[in-house]
Amino acid sequence: MSFFTFTTNDVTQALEETIKNFDSTVSSIVDLLTFNPKTGIWVRFWELSDKISITISAVAVCIAVIYAYLAIIKEGLTLKGDFKKIITILLRLCITKGLIDYSTSFMYWIYSFGVKITKLTNDGIGELDGDNLSSLFTDAAKQQYLAGLGLDGTPNSFECFIGYIETKFFFGIFFWGLAIMLMIISIARIFKIYIIAMFSGIALAKIPFYGFEGIKEYIKNILGLSLQGAIMIGAIALYKYCIVNNAEDISGFYTDGIFGMFGVIAILSICLILIIAKSETIAKMLV
Repeated sequence: MSFFTFTTNDVTQALEETIKNFDSTVSSIVDLLTFNPKTGIWVRFWELSDKISITISAVAVCIAVIYAYLAIIKEGLTLKGDFKKIITILLRLCITKGLIDYSTSFMYWIYSFGVKITKLTNDGIGELDGDNLSSLFTDAAKQQYLAGLGLDGTPNSFECFIGYIETKFFFGIFFWGLAIMLMIISIARIFKIYIIAMFSGIALAKIPFYGFEGIKEYIKNILGLSLQGAIMIGAIALYKYCIVNNAEDISGFYTDGIFGMFGVIAILSICLILIIAKSETIAKMLV
């Protein structure tokens, strides 16, 4: 490509290539957000979590027995006291023993509800506006992007060259940074899920003393992790929709066109980063 033969078509092609790369990364991230921890490449991770859970189950049961003893002391009960309360505590202990023995399965059952919501969210977004960002960039959107770069009308080759560099460098950096951050958060989320599965027995051991109120926070954390995927997918969808359909309206809030499309992408990217960083907290607010 000669320096003197750059056209607006080269700029839009660079834009499309950058977006397609981002779409490819997002597709991989969606797979991570909707993954099944017991199937596919994740089987070995699940087997490891299950093995560790079984290894520490005896300790978890001992902790549960201690909690049951503390519950009896708290109630001031003796063998001459209230047998109904004693039986209730012992029944809790028996239930706890069963849950500890199958703690990873219990955790997976809770997690599956959020995964189902995440998959439905992703399917709904796909039906609404297409599966990727590149499908949303119509000819009108491309013209809007060129106008934001000051390439509307009949720009010369040098102006198109500058627009091409801005697209490949600045535009690419933002999407690259977003993709890296999304990937890091998605993988870290997977690690959290397996770690919680490993040590679920310890959380369940509190049932004899606190009742099922004692594992309320544990269940909330699992549901929060599983729903985090849906929050992230929804945030990405809003980000894509705003870039294509509301860029001009958003730019009117803060600039008179000096920054153009690049300024809009910068603002929307920062907003997405803030939402993604708080996605787990937002998910926990819903459960």
